[in-house]
Amino acid sequence: MKPHVIFVDLHGVIVNSKLIFQKYRQLTIRHLMDDFDLQEESATQRYDSAYSTWETKAYSFLKDSKTPKEGEKFLDFLRKNDEVFSECLYSGLDTSDVEDGNLRHRPFEYNVACRIEALYPEVRDILNELTEEGYVLHAASSNFSGHIKGILRANMIEHLFDSVIGFDDVASTKHTLQFYKRMLKQTRTAPSEAIMLGNSLHEILKPRRLGMTTVHVNRERKVPHDVQRLATIRLRNLRSLPLKLENLR
Repeated sequence: MKPHVIFVDLHGVIVNSKLIFQKYRQLTIRHLMDDFDLQEESATQRYDSAYSTWETKAYSFLKDSKTPKEGEKFLDFLRKNDEVFSECLYSGLDTSDVEDGNLRHRPFEYNVACRIEALYPEVRDILNELTEEGYVLHAASSNFSGHIKGILRANMIEHLFDSVIGFDDVASTKHTLQFYKRMLKQTRTAPSEAIMLGNSLHEILKPRRLGMTTVHVNRERKVPHDVQRLATIRLRNLRSLPLKLENLR
């Protein structure tokens, strides 16, 4: 059977990463101003400080080869790091009477994500075309599932996906082979039936090891050319994806 199940990455593939970061920042700063009467300068400094603290801890964790990238220890780190962000953001503020007091309980939370439209121009039409041709779509991203669901809803494409797979669902990141193994198991998909549509080094190499078809989309993240060549299909955007996949059948 030719591959017909597509696992679709989020940032840099179907939504614009830079735009999402900008809108997250704007929405959170506005939340601090409106709900806590902070001046814009103070709200901006508070957000930037909280984000910097979270980012430093998160990336130092991911870059450290000794830290676990899967399992309960990994999820425990994520939970603790979320608390650091929230504590920094709301430090000294009374959130008891604020309806959206936990708006930024974790980076990329659903409450913010469902307000952000950042879809690349051709994506909705292409995804519709793929589902009409019989492809089954799953959103699979190294983000919290709440963030993924919010982004899909905001961009009115959630109905096109059979499921959402975040790193909290499979207790691992895309840096690990385990993410893809659990992704396949969770959706009851054989590697020979599966296509990974992504933009990172890991989204080429790891699925390839499992026998999946790989599609690399080189919009934002510049993966070395010799690595790109390992992908089954290489694209700059999704416009030609249906035709390229049809040629595999």
